Amino acid sequence: ERLLGWRHFDYRQALQTFSRDLATMPLDLPAILSRLLAQIEPVSHSAPALVFLYDPHTDQYTLQQATGFATRPDQEIRFEPDCGLARWLNSLDHPLYLLGDELRSVGQKLPLKKGTN
Repeated sequence: ERLLGWRHFDYRQALQTFSRDLATMPLDLPAILSRLLAQIEPVSHSAPALVFLYDPHTDQYTLQQATGFATRPDQEIRFEPDCGLARWLNSLDHPLYLLGDELRSVGQKLPLKKGTN
């Protein structure tokens, strides 16, 4: 972080604050995801962040919330749990960071299905 000129980030304090916030906020998924993305933002230095959750009714992972990544209101981004992307993500033992051209490339390759939430 110092080499890139980023400010020092106290991860322990951030996790404690986030845990305290979660314990006191209502069980509202959009609010929890918003808080999660707000917590990630300083660490990711405002890079796009996407949260996919598994939906047992459709047997697919669906984009639930994102920051820095725009979709049209009539689009849902989703993928099957046994698709190559899901298997590859599951094989990683670390977070996946896509920046710049990598993010645009993935955005162009993701299958978009029209629908409503």
